Formats: sequence, C-alpha cells, structure tokens
Amino acid sequence: MFLSRCELEPRLPGLQALVLVYHQRRPQNRSHRTPTHPPSLAQPAQVSHSLRSVLTDAPRPTRLRYWNLTHKLREEKIPMPETLCPICEGAGLRVVERADGTRAAQPCPCRIARRSSRMIEQARIPQRYAHCTLDEYVTNFAGANRSLATALVQARNFVRAYPFETNGNGLLLTGSIGVGKTHLAVGMLQALVADRGAKGLFFDYRDLLKQVQNSYNRNVDVTELEILAPVFEAEVLVLDELGASKPTDWVWDTVAHILNTRYNDRRTTIITTNYANLAPLAADQSSARSSVREETLGDRIGERMRSRLQEMCVVVEMTGEDFRQKVKRASFA
Repeated sequence: MFLSRCELEPRLPGLQALVLVYHQRRPQNRSHRTPTHPPSLAQPAQVSHSLRSVLTDAPRPTRLRYWNLTHKLREEKIPMPETLCPICEGAGLRVVERADGTRAAQPCPCRIARRSSRMIEQARIPQRYAHCTLDEYVTNFAGANRSLATALVQARNFVRAYPFETNGNGLLLTGSIGVGKTHLAVGMLQALVADRGAKGLFFDYRDLLKQVQNSYNRNVDVTELEILAPVFEAEVLVLDELGASKPTDWVWDTVAHILNTRYNDRRTTIITTNYANLAPLAADQSSARSSVREETLGDRIGERMRSRLQEMCVVVEMTGEDFRQKVKRASFA
C-alpha cells in the first residue's frame, strides 16, 4: 500500500528541500520538459539505500517529481555528492521550520563543507603543505623560541579579525629558514577560506616569476596578464619566499606591479621571506659593515617596495633554530 504524502515527506528531507528550491527557481525552468517516464530507482547513483526503500513505497508522481527536480538541479551544475548526507539525502539543503510556522530551505552543513573543500583546492596549496593548519603548528618543542608562539597568536587574531578589522592589511612573516613561516601562512590561508569564506591563492615567488617569464615565449598561448590576473584578484594571496629570486630591474618591476595593484585594491597579502626587514646595503654608509652584512629584503626587492610593505602588512618577526634540522629530519621510519 502506498504511503500518504504526510507519511512520506518527513522521511524525505532531501525531497522537501528540492521542492522548495524548484519553486524558487520555477520561472527559470519553464523551458525544461518533464520526462514522461521516471527512471529505474537503481539509476541515480546518488540515491541512498534508505531513500530508495522509501521511494519504492511512494506513489509514481512522487517518484517522478524527485527524479525531475534532481535532474533540474544537476543541469544547473549543483553537485550531488557520491556519499549522501544523512541530513539532506544529497540535496545540499535542509528544511527548517521558522518561528512563524513556515518552512524554508537552508544550506546543509555538508554543502558548506564541500564548498570550503573546493575553495581550498582552488587555492593551489602545494601537496607538501596541504596538512599545514594553525592547529598543527608546533610551538612547544624543546628549544622553541617564544617568538613562534607569539606569531601563532597573531595569526589566530588575524583570522578572527578578517575582513572587517584588518582593513585590507596583511602580514609579513620574516625569519631564518625552518622557523615555520610557510606553515603559518598556509594555516592562515586555510582558516580564512574555511572559516571566513575568503577566496585565497598560494604562489611561490620564484614559480610565479618563472610563469610570467615563460609567457614571453612565442610558443606559449597564455599572456602575462592572464597569469597575473588571479594574483591581482585573489581576496587573500600568500606569496611565499619573497626575494628568493636574483634581483634584476625586471624582477623589481614585476614585484612592484603585483604589490602596487593589491595595495591599491586593498586586497589582503600574506608574505613570507627569509630576509631581514631592513634597508638595502647601499643605504648603509659604512663600507666595512656592508662587506660582512647579509643581504636584506631591501636588497632583494628594492627599498621602494620594502617601504610599501610596511604600510600593507603587519611585520611578524620569527626567530629560532631550523625546525626541519632539529625535529623534522627526513627518515623512512
């Protein structure tokens, strides 16, 4: 015996959500023709066993409506998960009852999680750093410098304040190799994407310059502007290893183009560098000191751009021993 609509719909949360979405979008869907015959229940791969068993007892019009609405949403490129969520049955929406007794469709937590996962994939975080989160950032190992814990607190506060209190400013993480600058930058990027809904992008400074140089090759179809467009437009950009490439006039012009564009658009930029946040050697009048002093960020990107960074980013200085040498040496164990 067929189940009544009152008995069926409470057992089909996904169907209820699909019905609400369909009626909201109905004016856009009038051109679609309704299939005359519903497919076999075994056809839609996304139909769970529990939902299939309920649909088996459903009247034919209800089965047809479920399939037709699902088909329409797929045509609008709303992804259906391979493993169905027990809350929404794969619809991506759940039905909630408002205080006034009316019902409305709201995004299901599984849909929000899938969106965050897609946005993190689009951020182009290298596989090597995919595990890097703020929670995984270690500051309590033997011999750890206090500046690492302070940097972690600043990173968490930055994520919490984004975007209203940060006002388009970013962070400049400086320090010697192996203190965790890239880990912290990627951790902030993942948190900003997942928790704050920001559209982010990760780029290694050297790789970015090589891609721009490669665009000058006549055999390459992509242009310099096409390569730089995502860098300009990203809400949050992580630029790793700033200053790592040998400085030339072309490098300085390219860096200036990137930083000035993001500065003018008030877009957040998180930068890591191994070079001290100091003026170039040429600004030091002591030739004796110049001969022994290590290169600075001003040497690598030019003092004009280093000065611009002081206005774009809050400087976070990180000091300590090389974590990779001290704690995380490679092994087969």
